[in-house]
Amino acid sequence: MTMVRTQVIGDVLLIEIHNPPINAGSLGVREGLTAAISQLAELVHGFPRFA
Repeated sequence: MTMVRTQVIGDVLLIEIHNPPINAGSLGVREGLTAAISQLAELVHGFPRFA
């Protein structure tokens, strides 16, 4: 399962995407990036973008 974690460090938003090496495929990476972008949109704009 892809896990996404965000952390604010000063003026920078760090987005970490962890894919298990056994099941890491392009679909998992895409889902992880979509989740990260959605979380970023919620933080910046206060509402979900990809809901």
